Amino acid sequence: MHLHLSGFSETRALLEYGAWQDLNCNQTSCVHCDMADDSVCRFDPRWRQQRNTSFLAFCREEQQLRGIYEVPCAPPPTTWPTTVTLSYAWKSFVDSVLDDNIEAYLLAKAKEGPTLAIFSAGAHHFAQHLEHTNQHQSHVKDSWVPPQSWMDTWVHGTLRMMARLARLNKQQRVCCVWKTNNVGSRLAVGEWHHPSVEGGAHDYMNRVSVSMARELGVPTVDLTQLTVAMTRNASQKEGALTGMSDTDYYHGYNHGILWQRTRGEVLEACKRTWGSERNARRRRLCA
Repeated sequence: MHLHLSGFSETRALLEYGAWQDLNCNQTSCVHCDMADDSVCRFDPRWRQQRNTSFLAFCREEQQLRGIYEVPCAPPPTTWPTTVTLSYAWKSFVDSVLDDNIEAYLLAKAKEGPTLAIFSAGAHHFAQHLEHTNQHQSHVKDSWVPPQSWMDTWVHGTLRMMARLARLNKQQRVCCVWKTNNVGSRLAVGEWHHPSVEGGAHDYMNRVSVSMARELGVPTVDLTQLTVAMTRNASQKEGALTGMSDTDYYHGYNHGILWQRTRGEVLEACKRTWGSERNARRRRLCA
């Protein structure tokens, strides 16, 4: 069985602090090992000094075009029914040329055996717009909403991505799942907020993306109730803007627990997907 994850740093954290241990992966045997590390982009002066979010987002995707990280794993039989190869690819934008590479990769893997894929994106998508700044990813006014042009490109890209996942799910031995981004508990008072708290821009993008996925029959994993519960004790950060917490709403969670829930929901969703596809093939044969 092959398991693939595509997403930004939230997804990479699931890989590093959840999947690697759970699946008992052999790090010394990885392929394109450096593709799990984006330090080439993060240490470039255009990000490290200038905090150019557009540069960082595009740089990460361009680096990813060089290859896909892959590692063999030997999970205990009580966790997974078979041996697993695990792969990961960074994903800045909800839809890009990088997805063509990932689609071809997954179809090749499906020729070898069952192939599961978890896709996630959103928080970095707006970085393709030159007027986007690092502030948009860390703190915004309560009255702020993404510009219409930003939403137009995001909706267009998300529709294309869901259509791609739906198309892949019609292939034998392929199951693609859409996972929403992490959302944490919002402080009760304040004039500012992190975009990944309840009612923030990323929360609304989650809701819309789930609706798009369901419309095309793409399975979804949404851990919002769990991540909100994990951040219920968030408090006002001393000296910060009113409403801002010192909580890391992208990564400040127990990723072992998040991975266990993700793994369970993905396996169940793919069982249903494969079961319905088998039934559809039977009906076509009998027609």
